[in-house]
Amino acid sequence: MRRMTTMKSWIGVGTTVATLLVVAPAMAEVRVGGVGGANLASLSTDEAGTKLGMLTRWGAGLALEVDVNESLAVTSRPMFVRRGAEIKTIAGLGDVSAQGSGSFARTELDYIELPVLLKYTLPTEGVRPYLIAGPTLGLRRGATVVSKIGSAAEERLDIKDEVKSTDWGLCAGAGVGSQIADSVHIFAEGVYTYGLTNINKNEVDGNTKNRGLQLRAGLTFSVGGR
Repeated sequence: MRRMTTMKSWIGVGTTVATLLVVAPAMAEVRVGGVGGANLASLSTDEAGTKLGMLTRWGAGLALEVDVNESLAVTSRPMFVRRGAEIKTIAGLGDVSAQGSGSFARTELDYIELPVLLKYTLPTEGVRPYLIAGPTLGLRRGATVVSKIGSAAEERLDIKDEVKSTDWGLCAGAGVGSQIADSVHIFAEGVYTYGLTNINKNEVDGNTKNRGLQLRAGLTFSVGGR
């Protein structure tokens, strides 16, 4: 099962890269590189008695861009992204922090994220602001609830079988980029992801969706085109 999931992740990354290359016009500039940063993750839920908060996690991966014209590009950020949420209250237990010193609970979710985005860069010189938006597909890799209640030892509960293997969402954000050498670009951006999929396999568990604000930076190199 793990091998099949890994294969699905690589197929997804390959499909994303192939899509960008197919849409590339002749002589378009193509840039490839890396990206990483913090993910201010959260979950929305309608489960009665449960309150969730933000959990700071991280993500890292590739940066791919194909210019359509001077201002418009098709871009992707295939990344390993850690998501989840702090669990503040639990139905039947109440406030987690009130259960004793050091008590906590959190949900940790890991995904391979495959966005295909449009990027519009303002026609300025030097540091160039841009807007970015589009759909994203998340392939679930892991799902764990980590908790410590009162004087009990920390527990880790694997809930992967309770979380759907795919998660569709929408991304939108803004950033700034600059060319620092003939073929080297740097960028920094903030992108919010709004999950559209109820990630619970069992509908009885309520409606839970991923949310997250990624603050990331990266470096790309021109590998073709003008």
